[in-house]
Amino acid sequence: MFNSLEFIALFFLLNYLFLIIGINSNIPLTRIVTILVFYFFLVYIKKYAPVKNIFKLGGLTNSYGLSIILTIGSLIGLFCWFYHQTNNPWEEMIPRTSIVFLILMGMGFAVLNSVYEEGLFRGILLTSFTKATNFYIALVLQAVWFSFMHYQAGFPSGYPGLILTFIFGVFTGILVKRSQSIFAPVVIHAISDFFIFILILSRTRGLI
Repeated sequence: MFNSLEFIALFFLLNYLFLIIGINSNIPLTRIVTILVFYFFLVYIKKYAPVKNIFKLGGLTNSYGLSIILTIGSLIGLFCWFYHQTNNPWEEMIPRTSIVFLILMGMGFAVLNSVYEEGLFRGILLTSFTKATNFYIALVLQAVWFSFMHYQAGFPSGYPGLILTFIFGVFTGILVKRSQSIFAPVVIHAISDFFIFILILSRTRGLI
């Protein structure tokens, strides 16, 4: 458990340093730095090989069915949640520019955010907690953390978002266990994030 507490302390220390420097912890650069620091800490300082292995590509054997179900379920959940929102506070995130640039921006965001969140929660946190406890406790812990990070200002947010992201965190964790890789969860997460972008863009254009 001490190793997991070290990881948690490192996470908050990094965010505190970003705050002192005056850098938003949600911008792409800080997210890349965060993943690299955690990866270096666990693989090269703590010598925890499972973290290194979990970042390998592939591992889709016997995971296609679960991946398809999780993808479809995620898209349906996101649409139902967003459709019942009375406002669109994310509209300010969409710049006034060409649709081609917007699509490219949305794809870039989806890939970067999925690598960051899956790498952090299902790659590093899940494997780190599994070492300290067991897989099922670790599965719940990382899913709880993941869901609470979305509760206040995430997409989806609120209590419905809390439930949706918890379920997503649990099933992507199971997928990592089955495939021994975060590749499939990253792909599913990227598809979901791009769908989020399309939903926000569609509402700004008055389509939904």
